[in-house]
Amino acid sequence: MNYRLTSTILKSVWAIEPRAAVAHGTMLSVLLNENQPKLEVEEQPKPYAVSLAKGIYADYDEAPHGSVAIIPVIGELMKYSQWCGPVGMKTIGNAIKEADVHENIDAIVLMIDSPGGTVDGTEALANIVKSCKKPVVSFVDGMMCSAALWIGTSAKEVIASTPNDEIGSIGVMIQFADVQPYWESLGIKFHRIRADQSKDKNEVFYQALEGKYNLIKEEMLNPLADAFIEGVKENRPNSTKEQYTGKVFFAKDVTGSLIDSIGTLDYAVERALSYVKKEVKTIKI
Repeated sequence: MNYRLTSTILKSVWAIEPRAAVAHGTMLSVLLNENQPKLEVEEQPKPYAVSLAKGIYADYDEAPHGSVAIIPVIGELMKYSQWCGPVGMKTIGNAIKEADVHENIDAIVLMIDSPGGTVDGTEALANIVKSCKKPVVSFVDGMMCSAALWIGTSAKEVIASTPNDEIGSIGVMIQFADVQPYWESLGIKFHRIRADQSKDKNEVFYQALEGKYNLIKEEMLNPLADAFIEGVKENRPNSTKEQYTGKVFFAKDVTGSLIDSIGTLDYAVERALSYVKKEVKTIKI
């Protein structure tokens, strides 16, 4: 069993498109039930370099000077890489930093197809994108939602691959199952004892288990959502309050606000290179 993956799914606060959250239920069932068929794990795409004039290179060292690094941001995003599973945001961040300092790389394109992921790790990765010395352009290849949107909009420019790419889901959610009634039906009795000094220990979750959600929203979800929205506002000044409610939009409907344009990967590479400062040669007369 992949305990780190299971723990991350169960305990984390997520900024994720709801369909992906529901889909995790099947994954979790397989992880918890040793008798069920094992999930097939797809090989995760790796960063590579591209030169519009000379081709594609798996290794930055083999790429010619002036190349562009293509870094995948794909699938459900979690802070750490999972064993035989998704590449973590810390690993993606390291790949971006590696490209940012490599002498053969002039610019970076993030290839994004993600419904989002855990809140933990998202802001840190967005800050890495924003702090790159080399220009970064985001290319949406299907979906850029929730946490992936915060990360993607931290680039200088955002380009979608088709008018119907899905963009948005700006928001934060938490979802959990109360399994205590099941165990109690088997005769197991639960005891929660807090120290006299710890009256607020886990109070937000105890109230949530009783169906009282105000405290968990006020103390956890709302502050995280505020930080998310402020991050998007800073990244995309033309975004609107109607786009901050968690709704998902088609790329054609948010061009000029959440994204800049629609085009091909080659176009995204060209746009990334357009930000590169060309050396100005002084001619002595």
